[in-house]
Amino acid sequence: MGNFIKILDIDFDIDRLLLEYEYILPNEKFYGDNRGSSLYWKVIRHEDMTSKYCKDLAESIKNKYNIAGRVDSRFYRLLANELLPFHTDRGTQCSVNVILSDQPAPISFRIQNKISNYHYKVALINTQLEHSVQNGSEDRILFKISIFDENFDSVAAKIT
Repeated sequence: MGNFIKILDIDFDIDRLLLEYEYILPNEKFYGDNRGSSLYWKVIRHEDMTSKYCKDLAESIKNKYNIAGRVDSRFYRLLANELLPFHTDRGTQCSVNVILSDQPAPISFRIQNKISNYHYKVALINTQLEHSVQNGSEDRILFKISIFDENFDSVAAKIT
């Protein structure tokens, strides 16, 4: 699949992750950075990620696959029928993404003006390449383990 996505066969407890998300949903905020703010993309991260279960899960993935440096857990929700424009992540080199929605829209990568779409449930994503999501008719809920200090190729070689 190239150096932008690797489908993973890691068994996450989706029901438990959804319960954790619902429990800390009051912490959710619209996302914004110095590129602007959005009214279509909501996040729970940093100090708002108060789920010990999610923090421990990120740490266990780091330890199991010997991932160097900082990792952290977060939730993202792309509202129904919205477009998350093409972008690269800031700080996050790659991430383990777990889709929690029933009917998730695919992720799109734009590489040398060629767009490729991928459906996945659990995958390692190269967040340093341009990616986007054109969402469908339901909110797209994502649990993400952000990896800050190791690149996609290095982590992909460890997660087999």
